[in-house]
Amino acid sequence: NMSRGVDDPAVQNQIREILSQVSLAKGVELLKSAPQGKPVMSISFKGEKLDWLASFFKDSKSTDWLVKISNPELAIRFGPQTLEKLTDLRLFDLRDKTLPFQFSKEDVTQIQWKTALKSQKIKKERTFWVLDPQDPNFELDPGSITLLIDKLKNLKVYQYMQKPNDKAELSQSIELKNEKGEVVFSFQWSEFKDHEGFAKTSLSKEVFMMDDAQINQLGL
Repeated sequence: NMSRGVDDPAVQNQIREILSQVSLAKGVELLKSAPQGKPVMSISFKGEKLDWLASFFKDSKSTDWLVKISNPELAIRFGPQTLEKLTDLRLFDLRDKTLPFQFSKEDVTQIQWKTALKSQKIKKERTFWVLDPQDPNFELDPGSITLLIDKLKNLKVYQYMQKPNDKAELSQSIELKNEKGEVVFSFQWSEFKDHEGFAKTSLSKEVFMMDDAQINQLGL
């Protein structure tokens, strides 16, 4: 489903990035005493021979991070940008952004799309793509159709939403069907505002955010 486990390659890469960011982080200075009070956040790594904890405190006199480390016991000052990705990390940032677009492109024999500008339908007859209804004076480029399907399969969620959105107006769409007329994949999206819009696919029950650059490169 939409919440793949940590064995997913995309999640694995994100976790490796976190570990790399922590291991490569360089402090500004060692502190003479550890910060006190309740930390803004903490991160712990545990393993067979590892029990490591870092607690993060904001410096009241600057924008730096004051970090208390358990093993070895140290207190270190870090610049505000050093651990930016780590301190801004949210669980849904680790989700696989390609998952809502993983359809079987080999099954596609019909494509229909509807945008604010036009509505169009094409279908595959034997090895040729033609307009539906057909127009003998109009010849489709099969390479362009293959490229369109590949672009759809390579789309990525711009951002997952923390709260469900059931009121998004998804007025534009593209639908891919097989030779039996069954939907292989459908993708709906809204108008864009400040280059962002809402979207969902037939492989996802939830609405997520998409950027207009990805939609524009489809060339619909």
